[in-house]
This record gives sequence, structure tokens and C-alpha cells, in this order.
Amino acid sequence: MSKNNDKNGGNPILTIIIIIAIVALIIWLLNYLGLGFGFGKGKGGDSKGGDNKGNGSSTAEAVSAAEDQTKTSTITYQEITVSGEKYIVNGQEKELDEVIADAKALAAEGNAEFRIIDDGAMNDALEDLTSALDNEKLSYNFQQKDADPSEAA
Repeated sequence: MSKNNDKNGGNPILTIIIIIAIVALIIWLLNYLGLGFGFGKGKGGDSKGGDNKGNGSSTAEAVSAAEDQTKTSTITYQEITVSGEKYIVNGQEKELDEVIADAKALAAEGNAEFRIIDDGAMNDALEDLTSALDNEKLSYNFQQKDADPSEAA
């Protein structure tokens, strides 16, 4: 009779254990990748999602702080046009070192972002500029010469 049992699928208990192990592995993997089911600790180190309602802070204080942050964090945009191998800032042709020095000074004054406008730029000129901005940890985005500024990425 045991030969007949082996032909019909083997041990059902072993099959159930394997299925449970696979499901547990899938759940663990989803949770590990951050796609879990809400297990674990939320913001603030508690398992309730981090409301921190008992710490004395109110919603009005949080809104006020957010408004203050918005008022003080206006972004200053500086356009840098790259045409061929030339860098043009405010209508003046500048060397790469001058562009970066100006960018660092502007960033030191506040929240600055740089818009690189590609006006038939040479690849080397663009790469040099973006590398220099990356080295200084300055944020930038690209725009084609005739593109709408609101479409810059």
C-alpha cells in the first residue's frame, strides 16, 4: 500500500510544510523590501504609526512650523546656458571655474537650484558642468533651448 501512496503524491504533511515555508518566505521578502503588511515600528519608534499624540505637540504648532519653513525656503533659480563649449550666465560668457564659483556663492546665500539650458551644447561641456555641480553637491535640472521652463525635469 505504501507504493500506491507514493504514486499519488507522497506525504501530504511534507507538502503542507513546504507550502507554509514558501508563504513565510514570500511574506518575509515583501516585508524586507518595504512592501510588507504594516508590521514593525512606525515613525517615532512606536508601533502605532508615530502619531506621538502624548508628547505635547499640537497640529497647529506643526502647521505653523511648516508655514515658517515654506516662507524661508524659497528657491532661487539660476540659468546656465551651454552653447557649444561656452557657458553663458546672465548674458555673459564665463569660464567653467567662474560659473561654479558663482553657483557656490549663490547656494551659500540660500536655497538655489540651477537650470542648465542646452543650446547646442557639446557633450564634454555638459559633462564638465554637471560633474562640477555634482562635486559641489548643487542641484540642477536640464532644459532644451526652446522648451517651456515648466517642463524642465
